[in-house]
Amino acid sequence: MNKRAGTAAAAINTVREKPKVNAGYLAASKRYRIARFVSLLMAVLCLLWMFSFYHEELTVENLRYLLKYLDTSSPEYTGVFRTIYYAGADVSKVGLYKGELAAVSSTTVDLYNMMGNNTLSYYQPGTQPVLVTGNRYMLVYSIGDNSFAVNNAFSRLHSETLEYPVTAAAMSDSGMFAVVSKTIKYRSAIYFYDRNFTRISRVFKDKLVTGIDINPTGTYAAIASAYAEGGGLMCELMVLNPYSDHAVYTETIKDVLPICLAYADDGSWSVCFDDHIRFYDPRNNLLSEYGFRGRTPVGIEQSGDRTVLVFDRNIVGNALDVTVFNTDGSIAAEVGQEGRVMDIACQGDAVWLLYDNSITRITISEGKSVAESAPLDGGCLHVVPKDSMLLICRSHHADPVDPEKLFPSESEGDIEGIGGELK
Repeated sequence: MNKRAGTAAAAINTVREKPKVNAGYLAASKRYRIARFVSLLMAVLCLLWMFSFYHEELTVENLRYLLKYLDTSSPEYTGVFRTIYYAGADVSKVGLYKGELAAVSSTTVDLYNMMGNNTLSYYQPGTQPVLVTGNRYMLVYSIGDNSFAVNNAFSRLHSETLEYPVTAAAMSDSGMFAVVSKTIKYRSAIYFYDRNFTRISRVFKDKLVTGIDINPTGTYAAIASAYAEGGGLMCELMVLNPYSDHAVYTETIKDVLPICLAYADDGSWSVCFDDHIRFYDPRNNLLSEYGFRGRTPVGIEQSGDRTVLVFDRNIVGNALDVTVFNTDGSIAAEVGQEGRVMDIACQGDAVWLLYDNSITRITISEGKSVAESAPLDGGCLHVVPKDSMLLICRSHHADPVDPEKLFPSESEGDIEGIGGELK
């Protein structure tokens, strides 16, 4: 009995020593807690002060202004591609913007990721919508309407209504953009905006602007315009710095109608006329020109480092001549095709020609070109390359297509006409 009591007493009297703590650490911890409390208190007071005196500035427009500084680049998607079903009415314009599919209809502007999810949607009515994309922003307007809108992958950031209808627009990868309209005194008015949506300059012309583009860095803009003089048709080409009204290059060409122009990734540019095409280097020196020999182009694609022209071979029939140019105007490929080309796209060494129910790939490598065709389901309208896949867009949805399935290697069988659309 006494033994148990002694054991209990010993247990009760046992005292564990507390670990020794450096006095400097304790002092630093106290100072940190005080600083954290003071910082939190100041933040709360600052918020209360802001809400009290600047509540009128807390608007949706200012929030959108903040969003334009966010990096909205989509991460590289490596998962399964799914069919994209459009949320709006019949889509008439599509494009790739920050790795997502931009789709514009007569009522809405939408963005979809490759999983088919609608990541952005806003109301933008227009009977003939036009989509212009860049690395930073994308711009939407409708031919015949006075308004336009600019958005990133999160939100519509800027919209504006001009006095007269918008007839053309251009977007630089730097975020600078231009909108073409007119005034009561001039047939064409070109408004240049910086990436903060500030109008930096205006250019008025008594000529009709038929083409405009801005180089990737936003330092120069090329403009093609047409006018009549002495009973004949005239064309004026002009290159200028958007921050000034001083032209660094002008050229007048007789008896031609400019159709469109575009800058390449390296800063060179090309302009397509009704009877020939010209190629210029980044310093605006003429490199070469190519005559159409009486043919009329029925398809034109100027993008990246390729220019593609599709001609009707004869007045009647479906025979086509397809010519692919490099940025210096040299011919990279010439192939014959048949049918009505719905869309043209370029990606690396491949040129894609989309028809209603088939697709042709022109592969260019080491000075040689090979054309291959494969069938698709009908109703094709647009083709959009995305990484190693293709998006075949129709009026209500876009289907992912694997080119390796469409065009198996020779060891797997005959190339021509093999393969089908992924479902």
